[in-house]
Amino acid sequence: MKKTTIVTVLIIILLGIMVTDLNFAGSDVFELFFRRLETDSFNEQSVSLNEENKADYKHSINRDLVIKRNGRDKFIINNDLGSIKITGEDRDNIDIKAKITIYSNKKEVAENYSKKLDIKSLKDTNNIEVNVPEKNRPEEVKSVKVDYIIKAPESLYLQLKNKYGLLEVNNFVNGVNLSNKYQESSIQNISGENIIINNKFGSLTLSDVSEGKEMKITTAYNKSKIQNIARDIKINASYGGTNLYNTENIVLESKYTDIEINQINGTLDADIEFGNIEVNDIKNSTRIDGKYTDVTVTLSRELEDYKIGAETKYGDIRSNLNENIEKEENSKKLTYTKGTGKKKIDLKTSYGDLNIK
Repeated sequence: MKKTTIVTVLIIILLGIMVTDLNFAGSDVFELFFRRLETDSFNEQSVSLNEENKADYKHSINRDLVIKRNGRDKFIINNDLGSIKITGEDRDNIDIKAKITIYSNKKEVAENYSKKLDIKSLKDTNNIEVNVPEKNRPEEVKSVKVDYIIKAPESLYLQLKNKYGLLEVNNFVNGVNLSNKYQESSIQNISGENIIINNKFGSLTLSDVSEGKEMKITTAYNKSKIQNIARDIKINASYGGTNLYNTENIVLESKYTDIEINQINGTLDADIEFGNIEVNDIKNSTRIDGKYTDVTVTLSRELEDYKIGAETKYGDIRSNLNENIEKEENSKKLTYTKGTGKKKIDLKTSYGDLNIK
């Protein structure tokens, strides 16, 4: 099928959306994103999007803090510039090490201000929250970057919000609410009732999540690899690429993203626009509704008692069941039933092709 006109329209639409996003984020956001795709890494000079934060000199100090848990269940960090590496262990206290870097055009200012900076634990009877307060920051100090390395009780609930640095989380059993922007995230061996993950402008690697309540994932402007998830997933993905492997039930909403799903053990309910989707080894009921989307599915040899209902407008259907394809003016339909037809395979797209294997 020729799609030259369609591609041109899509480019115009995408440019329009980018212009809208620029009003909120600034042109440096897109510059940083495309650099991220090209290099798959950030360098230290790109820790900030703001031109005024570029500095000729940096000065780093190390600070330590140990906090007693005292029965509290939630641990909170809001880090606007830097990284968080946190590991859950069988322990009662929280061991925090922080490298604090001051950026300034004046060496003396950076060194003097560093003496005033330290890790603080905010007073809260229910939660544990830490930060590095920047009180009375001189104008000559452009920015302060904090890189945390933390060992904490594995049974804490984590609420972490990070920007412009790596977010690495391992071995927690009581749920997490994690957000990271402008750098990659690596999250593994997580359990607990409430699991929420937001990752934008940086790659996401997520693995080994135990059984439990449906988890929520939001990704944008990134590449995501999600695998070995033993609970249901609700995922919203936009402007990037997402690969899922060895998962349970999936509810997917996607725009401008290519999706690949392998070894799905549950059902799939997917709405996708302006991106392609490939699902391999389908064993259960599946619904895919695409717009400007090529859909490719491979049925498992284990799949029995199913019914396929497939339709495309302004596209083609390719299948070894060609004798079941009905052609109309602008659309093609395929229906096929094996056994009782208990499991439903509903595939629909417009301005795209359906490939059924």
